[in-house]
Amino acid sequence: MLKGRFGNKTLREVSVDDIRSLRESWKISALTMQKRLETVKAFFKFCSASGWLEKSPAASVKGPEVKPGVTLPFSDEEIERIFDALERQYLAKHPASNELTKKKIKAFLLVMLYSGIRISDCVFLRKERVQDGKLFIRNSHKTGVPIWVPLPAKVLEALDEIGAANFYFTTGAGKVKTWTTEWEERLKKVFVLAKVPEGHSHMLRDTFSVNLLRRGRTIEDVAALLGNTVSVCEKHYSPWVGSRQQALEEAVKAAWI
Repeated sequence: MLKGRFGNKTLREVSVDDIRSLRESWKISALTMQKRLETVKAFFKFCSASGWLEKSPAASVKGPEVKPGVTLPFSDEEIERIFDALERQYLAKHPASNELTKKKIKAFLLVMLYSGIRISDCVFLRKERVQDGKLFIRNSHKTGVPIWVPLPAKVLEALDEIGAANFYFTTGAGKVKTWTTEWEERLKKVFVLAKVPEGHSHMLRDTFSVNLLRRGRTIEDVAALLGNTVSVCEKHYSPWVGSRQQALEEAVKAAWI
């Protein structure tokens, strides 16, 4: 990244303007530019801490403003393709897997899609958290009251087919990060087979949230279920609040006498 960029200059000769010129030469997205600049800053900070420089020339160089992207859920048609690909193609394309693995993937997808929990929470989902057809999410941050999400029959049936002891999707041992990475890879294989290569686990959570808004639920309801603040949810889901408003208007019209 830096080699050859500053000619024959020594570290001490590299200026703030040189770093800015380097930043402007990158023809990449704002987010990637920001991350790359952080790497450059870390390098010169190390050089400064090691005594090779009096002061880092990159310290005062600002990165581009990164605006949060619009959250895009899976469409109904994409969801259908995902489960169809899992059922019809997964074992043929991945013969090292088995029927139980396929069942676990199906249950995993369904739980995330109908509860909105994070992948890390789903990975270490305990059997005891599913009771009376409901999934325990967390205790409310404000009231301390437990929050439960009802699960459709097809989700409960998929979980029952796994035959889990204590945990549905892991042995219960090992690091969350390791298991999460493994499950991300499993889901990615299904998304690719379904011709949704850009798909990722968080889109299941987004789909859950957007479906609630479409059906007239408030942004406060979504925030409570996701465990986020209202402001965070507004940033991610503001484009979908309009569909919520439309659903509310239609509900009111339907009640007219």
